[in-house]
Amino acid sequence: MHKNLVFLFILSISALNCRKDHGVHPHIITEPNWDRYVVDKIYDYNNRLIANYTYSPDIKLLRVDYTDPVNNTNSSYEFTYENTFVKSIQVVSNNYPLSNYQIRIFYNFQGRIIRDESWKNGTRVGYSNYEYDGNKRISNLKRDNGDRNYFLSYDGEANIKQAKINLQDPYSGATSTQYRDFKYDTHQKPDFGLAYVFQVEPLPQFGTEAPLEKNISAHNMTEYSGSGTQWIYTYNDHNLPATIETKWKGINTVQPMLLRLEYKKVQ
Repeated sequence: MHKNLVFLFILSISALNCRKDHGVHPHIITEPNWDRYVVDKIYDYNNRLIANYTYSPDIKLLRVDYTDPVNNTNSSYEFTYENTFVKSIQVVSNNYPLSNYQIRIFYNFQGRIIRDESWKNGTRVGYSNYEYDGNKRISNLKRDNGDRNYFLSYDGEANIKQAKINLQDPYSGATSTQYRDFKYDTHQKPDFGLAYVFQVEPLPQFGTEAPLEKNISAHNMTEYSGSGTQWIYTYNDHNLPATIETKWKGINTVQPMLLRLEYKKVQ
């Protein structure tokens, strides 16, 4: 009897470790089943396909293809891996190839991202360096020539509640400080098989507001106080976002800016 209990305990620990490998944020309490669902396709309000996701056999995101049916444009992200880590991301516009560029990602010996660089036509055009706090969370980043510093603070659920940005004018040397505050729900975020890569926004038509804060927080962002933008979610039976509606402060759109997420079971 004692041996059976020990065996069951070891089996439970092994299952938990496997669950962590899926890239689910470590601070999220998941439902007591081991089923995993990744985003397969995303449709707009009119049920037109606007994003398709391609994964490797071990469920690493390899490619995202985006379609904008209104402007008749197409673009994609292409992910390259090295030793299970995303090494580079190719950002491709089929309609405007001159805007194509590559993001290169660098890790420390613990597997945490410490730097990324943007390259275009063989020239580095930007970079960011990342520092971590005692809880292994990104606490500070410096972009380009160090004239811009981001300091991040978290709530008790591992969401970024505030970003403090120190700005410096490259000509006058004058400095200023900005604060950005964020709110979140308590649900799991969509799984894209990217683990903790945060350099690109995998959701289509989601804008460029606070992509870093969205991607490294544990839960789904619902409000960015700096702009007043809100994101309204509905959820499926697996506690994952089924629809996401973006609402800009003071702006009414003819049709809702709505995404419909379709998942596929991978385990």
